[in-house]
Formats: sequence, C-alpha cells, structure tokens
Amino acid sequence: MTTIVKILKRTIGLFVVLTLSSCQYSFLNIEYQRGESAARSEEFLDAVGFYKRVIQRAPESDLSIDAAKKAARISVLQLKKYQDAVDFYQHIVVYGKNDADRKGAQKQIASIYYDKLANYQKAIEAYSKLLALPHSHQETIYYSMRISHSFFYLGDYTQAKVEINKLLKSQLEEEQEFQAQLFLGNIYFTTKEMTEAIRVFTGLVEKFPERSREEKVPMTIVVCYEELKDYDMAISKLKEMKLTNESSDQIELKIRRLEKRKANLPGYRGLRK
Repeated sequence: MTTIVKILKRTIGLFVVLTLSSCQYSFLNIEYQRGESAARSEEFLDAVGFYKRVIQRAPESDLSIDAAKKAARISVLQLKKYQDAVDFYQHIVVYGKNDADRKGAQKQIASIYYDKLANYQKAIEAYSKLLALPHSHQETIYYSMRISHSFFYLGDYTQAKVEINKLLKSQLEEEQEFQAQLFLGNIYFTTKEMTEAIRVFTGLVEKFPERSREEKVPMTIVVCYEELKDYDMAISKLKEMKLTNESSDQIELKIRRLEKRKANLPGYRGLRK
C-alpha cells in the first residue's frame, strides 16, 4: 500500500510540474503574440508592455531574448526611449544564449550612450567592454576613436590625447589616419597649444592636401598663427591659399584685416608716405 501511495504522489507531482510548465509556456506565447499584434497595429507602448511581461516572467527563455530584441528596437526607433532600450539590450547581454547576440547588444548599448544620450562616461565604459571581447582590427579603431572623442566631450583632453596617440601608433588606412591626426590637432587647438596644433595641421596639409582643403585645415593654421599674434606667418599662409582658392576675394579681405591688426601692435613701424 505504501508503495502505491508513493507512486501516486510522484505521478501527481509530475503532473503538477508539467501543468505549471504548460501554463507558463502558454502565458509566454499569449503575451508574446499580443506584443506582435500590437506592434503590427503600431500600438508601440502596448507592444513593449507585452514584451516586457515575457521578459519578466521567464528572463532566461529564448522567447524573452526575442522579446527583448523587439522591445529594444521599438524603444529606439518608434518611442525614442533610449534608456529603456539600453535596459532591454542589457537583458540580452546577461541572458543571451550566443556570443553574437551578446556582442550585438553591447554594441547597441555603446552606440545609444554615445549617439542618443550623449552620456560619454557610460559610452567609454561600454566601448571598453567591447574592446575586451573578441573583435577585428577595424573594430579596435572604431571603438578607440569613440573612446577618445568621449574623453574630449567630457573635457578630459589629456586622456583624449593619450587615447588618440595610442591609436596613431597602430596600422591605419589613409582616411583613418587623417581623421585621427585632425582630431589630435583639434585637441591641441582647444587647449590653446597652438604650436603643437600648427605642427599637426601642417603635417596633414603636406600628407593629405586635398582632404585638408576640404576640411579647411589651411585656414585653421592661419587662425593658430593669429592666436600666437604671429601676423606675418598668418598673412604668408593666406597668400599661399590665395593662389589656389576660389574665395580669393575673401582671403584678400582677411589679409588686409590682419595687416591692420599688425600695424596696431605696440612698437610696430610701418611704411610711411
């Protein structure tokens, strides 16, 4: 009799477990389908709410990962709720079943912090995590540039220089090198280290003349000399620009303005009639 009772208890227990599992699975699918239907009807807030229920009820399930992906996408593209999107992507980082999903989610988190929320401290943390994962050389360059820019936007110019100089020691394509050197020059310009800025910008003009003209680097060099009050060099650079520049009339006006400023310097002796 005792044996029969034990068997009955085990059978009932197994039945209960299976029933509960079935109910959970049924609940998850119903909520997920409600989310799908709401998304198709462009009821995006409701859709995210249904997806969130799936995530909360069974965070480690495959369905919750899919729900998190869809909720994150809606939060970014339709609702513009970027911090919510970060939370959904973080769920994928923690519970994702494969490396591709986890890395993809981490990339989205970094991009949102940098591009959408302008939270550069968080962006640095997110891109640093990506650098700790397996990645390509091109990804190293991209993440490192964004980290350097983030330090710049935070006003940490010293660390921004450290990061960009580290990047410049690696193998870069021509456009990548140009962008990195241009950024380094802009850091020096911002910190009023005009001599260093001139050195970097002059190197750019010599190595990348066309791209430098497109980015108006020669005129930035002129401004650097103005800041140093070296009007002779500023005027000399403007005269060089005048030979190949379509806006020669504007350059001529700037030359005249600088000549007047030079003439007003203490101790200056100009030509007298």
